[in-house]
Amino acid sequence: EYQKRLPDAEAGICDCLGAVASNGKKSPLFQILDGVKVNKIVYLDFLKTKVFPWIQEEFSGVPVCIQQDGSPTHTAKNVQDWCADNFYHFWSKELWPLSSPDCNPLDLVMQGM
Repeated sequence: EYQKRLPDAEAGICDCLGAVASNGKKSPLFQILDGVKVNKIVYLDFLKTKVFPWIQEEFSGVPVCIQQDGSPTHTAKNVQDWCADNFYHFWSKELWPLSSPDCNPLDLVMQGM
């Protein structure tokens, strides 16, 4: 196991993974345990076991579009293929906007945290 759920009240600096929807819904944050490198295998497991089930629960029956950034874990072929096969709408890396904060609203959110 590479992760643990962060208690809602815990604060501090850590590596974590989570998902944010355009309507403001947020998945729980999962802390990455010390010494674990988030590679394409860890990230794909996170998508399969945390993000996808969360989307199914929160948006049952609603078509969802997923967009990621250009991180190597996001652009890995196995991750791109799995997302294309499992999400209703998936923006492949060829469709992602350029590295511009106005085209990548999550970048603005993360900078403000």
